[in-house]
Amino acid sequence: MATTFHVVNFKNKTLDMLTGVSASTTPIGYVVPYNGVQPADPSVAPAGTAEFASYSYGPNLNTRMAASGGGISQLSAYTQPTTPAQAASVATLTFARIYTTGGVAILDCPASTTGGGGSIILDSLTSSAGVGNVVQAFSLKMPINNGGTLMLSASLMDRLVDIWGGGSSVVPQMGVNTNGAVGLYLYSGAAPATADAPATGSLLATISFGGTNTWNAASGGGASLAATPSATASGTGTVGYARLIKTYGANTFTIQGSVGTTATDFVINTTALTSGVTTVTLTEATISL
Repeated sequence: MATTFHVVNFKNKTLDMLTGVSASTTPIGYVVPYNGVQPADPSVAPAGTAEFASYSYGPNLNTRMAASGGGISQLSAYTQPTTPAQAASVATLTFARIYTTGGVAILDCPASTTGGGGSIILDSLTSSAGVGNVVQAFSLKMPINNGGTLMLSASLMDRLVDIWGGGSSVVPQMGVNTNGAVGLYLYSGAAPATADAPATGSLLATISFGGTNTWNAASGGGASLAATPSATASGTGTVGYARLIKTYGANTFTIQGSVGTTATDFVINTTALTSGVTTVTLTEATISL
């Protein structure tokens, strides 16, 4: 079983922090190992036996996650149970549920000992009463893309991971001109290989976002447009790709995606632009996890 993420508590929350719909952050915290079959989703109560009756008795990952690099944050030191005396005797531990510091379940991941291929590494797959297991390794990764053509820059991936890891509490706010300007930049030609590569082609238009968030609150693991901003073309040509860019202090956050008049990451009313003449409108877009 692969690691699964709670749609409401993790995916929607991450998207709302990305867009700036929500600035509330609660980092990952406690680990509770279980035996039995891992549920299909962290919203489902596990059928197996928990090592700890309360999430707050388990090992706490908070303050122990290293700063993210390449969208990955790793546990920096072994983590003991918070209240080992509350550990139960449980054989054949198979997965772990991870909660925020506030006790909200956000993800389930397969457990193993070193070399076993689990997403979380325990010192043993058998829990002893009054002792409990030590978490030896764990990492949290933000994907560079959504399985398609939408890509995040390394700075944006690292910021989102560090929010969950507890290394940052500042949300990117990619949908509103708060703490920096944000806009959709439309370029000619083929898209670069990554969102961090220098832009190619000619800049044909910049659709600036305003003081009201351009995105709706996330639902079902996706965030859709709440507004349809427009701009007059500054160049003449055919739009080939788009970048949503925000300058936030010393950081530049970028989301790169496909663009067209239908069935693309960023949908606009026309891709044929004439400088000073064409009004180009962002009519549809969805960011998903």
